[in-house]
Parts: sequence; C-alpha cells; structure tokens
Amino acid sequence: TILADDRQETPSQAAVGIELEEQLERALLQLDERSRRAIELRKLCEMSYPDIAAELGLQAESSARSLVARAMARLAALLPKSF
Repeated sequence: TILADDRQETPSQAAVGIELEEQLERALLQLDERSRRAIELRKLCEMSYPDIAAELGLQAESSARSLVARAMARLAALLPKSF
C-alpha cells in the first residue's frame, strides 16, 4: 500500500502551497510585532500560555490567552475566505 507520506506533490499542488504560504506571510506582516510574536510562540514554538506570558512580559496567563486570541482573529480577518 501507498502511505500518504510516499505520494509526490504535483506541480499544481506545490504552486498552491507556495501561494498559501505567501498569503500567510503577507497577512502576518500586517500585524503588529507583538501579535506576530504571540502567534509565533503559540503556533510555531508550541509554547504554553504561562511561558508566552513570561516571554512577552505579561502579568498573567489570561493576558497571554487574550493576546493570542486577538492576534489570531486579526490574522483570520486578513486572510482570504478560501484560506
């Protein structure tokens, strides 16, 4: 049997993937630095909210949760509906 990881990406799939990455990059660049950093720490670094709060100098975990939620909402609003 063929595993999903063994399948080769077609050129059109690769092009779509590149376009999606570019759209995400453009949207992220429209966010303020703190919002970008909050998303990076949560989604890319997979940090916990207490760790994000400490890294960003926030007083409480709830502040980190709110910051990430607001940043993700702004990011979603900047991305095309098809994303």
